[in-house]
Amino acid sequence: MGYNFHMQKGPTKITKENLKHFSRIARMMLEKERIIYAAFDEYLSMEEDFIDVLEDFDLGSRVGMAAFKEYERTLDAIKRESLTYLKALAKEFLSKKVGINLDEESLDTFVELSLKAAEDVLEDTEEGN
Repeated sequence: MGYNFHMQKGPTKITKENLKHFSRIARMMLEKERIIYAAFDEYLSMEEDFIDVLEDFDLGSRVGMAAFKEYERTLDAIKRESLTYLKALAKEFLSKKVGINLDEESLDTFVELSLKAAEDVLEDTEEGN
């Protein structure tokens, strides 16, 4: 089992021996993700109000479509900002705590795998309760 990550100084392999870094960053990112999702939940409650407003518009109209497109842009921006924030956390963690610097593509993969690990941890926790 392992993923190849390309560091600035050459490739390294994430294996069982250093997989603990995934779980550490997954826990850290999950905690940060909870903060992001708390803000996102607040946004979603505003979204409900927004949908109520949208119902007053004909989505086939220019005004209704413009409002809906603005809603979609805002949602996409929140997702991008969250991923950018998590990537920055991962980069700092790997650099300072682990001592490796990944290139952008490997960092994206690392964040994706860490988020998957965080989701698995969260699912296991929810199933255990």
